[in-house]
Amino acid sequence: MKSFAGYKIGTYSSGMVKKLSLALAFIGEPALLLLDEPLVTVDQASVDFIYTLIEEYFQTKKATFLITSHQSFDNRRLTTIQK
Repeated sequence: MKSFAGYKIGTYSSGMVKKLSLALAFIGEPALLLLDEPLVTVDQASVDFIYTLIEEYFQTKKATFLITSHQSFDNRRLTTIQK
C-alpha cells in the first residue's frame, strides 16, 4: 500500500479501497473489529495476508472479531480464533 500513499483515493481500485478500509479498522488497537466482506475484491496474496493479520491480532491483542461475508471462508485458516 505504501506505493499508493500519494494517490487520491478516488483513483484506487476496489481492491485497494478494501485494503485501506481494513488498515483503518486496525488503527488504535480496537478490542472489537467488525469486518464486512473483508475478502471481496482483493487478490490472493492479500487474502493470505488478511487471514494472517486476523489470527495474529487475535492472538496478541485478544480482540474479538465479527466477520460477515457472502464468500466462503477457509475455516482451517482461522482455527485459533474459532469458538
